[in-house]
Amino acid sequence: MTAPAHGKRRGLLALAAMTLWWERLWPQLWPVAAVVALFVGLALLDVLPLLPGWMHGLVLAVFLAALVATLRRAWRSLRPIAIRDARHRIERDSGLVHRPLTALSDRMTVGNDDPTARTLWRAHRQRMAAAARNLHVRLPEPGMARRDPWGLRAGVLLFLVIGLAAGYGDAGNRLARALVPTIAAVADGPVAVEMWITPPAYTGVAPLFLQHTTVAGSTAADDPETVTVPAGSMLLAQTSGLLTSPILTIGDEESPFQGLGDGSASHRAEATVAAGDQLAIIAAGRTIATWPLDVVPDVPPSVAFATPPEATQRAFLRLSFTAADDYGVADVAAVVRRVDGALTLEGQSDLRLPLPLIRENEVTAAGQTDHDLTAHVWAGADVTIQPEATDAAGQMGRGEAVAFRLPERLFEHPVAQAIVAQRKHLDRDDRAVRAAVSAQIASIAAQPGHYAYDTVVSLALSVARARLVRDGRPGAVASVRDLLWDAALRVEGGGVPVAERALREARQRLWEALRGDATDE
Repeated sequence: MTAPAHGKRRGLLALAAMTLWWERLWPQLWPVAAVVALFVGLALLDVLPLLPGWMHGLVLAVFLAALVATLRRAWRSLRPIAIRDARHRIERDSGLVHRPLTALSDRMTVGNDDPTARTLWRAHRQRMAAAARNLHVRLPEPGMARRDPWGLRAGVLLFLVIGLAAGYGDAGNRLARALVPTIAAVADGPVAVEMWITPPAYTGVAPLFLQHTTVAGSTAADDPETVTVPAGSMLLAQTSGLLTSPILTIGDEESPFQGLGDGSASHRAEATVAAGDQLAIIAAGRTIATWPLDVVPDVPPSVAFATPPEATQRAFLRLSFTAADDYGVADVAAVVRRVDGALTLEGQSDLRLPLPLIRENEVTAAGQTDHDLTAHVWAGADVTIQPEATDAAGQMGRGEAVAFRLPERLFEHPVAQAIVAQRKHLDRDDRAVRAAVSAQIASIAAQPGHYAYDTVVSLALSVARARLVRDGRPGAVASVRDLLWDAALRVEGGGVPVAERALREARQRLWEALRGDATDE
């Protein structure tokens, strides 16, 4: 046997021994790892400090007993691997028969003086050495699938991952709290509880401050006053003098306190008050402070038409409304929809008309406004009008929808009537409609004497016809409708109606700017 071959076999024997040692140890060691992983996951979830001190200590004792038992069992498996077992492992993994490695380690006990016997023995060892040339050791096979058919290893690993995700960033403090049970929840001194409750700004309700102090061993007061707060209020609570992190309960909702980390046994918690009938702080299963709670819900606003919608003498739409909200109305509007479901030129299914408020955030509001819809594509159509009101919280209330026919302006001048008649055909963007209307507009423009040779009207008709023929953009039809409407108004009454409409639009823009907190400029 050469020296290199001998050294290789020694290395393989050591590797085989380590493989056998790991296959024997790991089935006994993984319960130890499982106990440690379960405890670390539980500690990172920060559940143990929430238990009473005696229960916390009991859980620690159970984990310690399980750890000691599994360690003792694993220690017993740490016995040395026999050389014959290592050889047999190599022979088995290499697919060898007749135990060649064992034969190579054997020695002649008789026949050393017989040349024939020595020759046969030497030939036998050469055959065994040739059979043992390609040796290898397979990877360890602890057989965990057979020992753990339910896959508990995966569950333990998943629990540890959940704990790591929950306790990341505060792992050190959580592990320290889990290892040291708090036998007493309250320090020797008094326990102070302070709470600041801030209602939503739009309610106009003043913030509320609550304070409660108890001495060691005492409980919460028997008859505290009821705390009345609007829904959505923000609550900030702080405690001092508690050795364990308390829990803030608002009805059925629980929010754990977080330690301030200054060594003063102080904790802080924040929560939103949405519902519930009791506000309490609990530490180690004992109620430190409690108050009856009355959460006032924020109901949506109500709105209705004070009088049915009507048409004025100038064919305007007049809307009168009343609205109310528990904390104030922020916005009121009327939504107009076609009865037949037709859309506007912009593809919208409804038209939203703002109803101005005299003052914002009034608990009760009322108003009346006129809207000029005579130029709208829906003028003269059957619609439904529904009032809507919105409060500062974004809640919307809707009133009863009313059926109504939108007013439309009636023209007396024949040319104005003809222009408006063609304008009504432009209720959609259609190539055939464009061609027919452009031809009729050209016919009207060809007789300037019928509209007193008004240059403005002539130019408006010419531009409208050109846009219908050449402008294929989506907004072209709407711009033509505006041109034809202005032309009809000028034919009917000169420049006065156009100027009046411009004045109304300027007033509307000014009102919207003032409501939007515009600058003096």
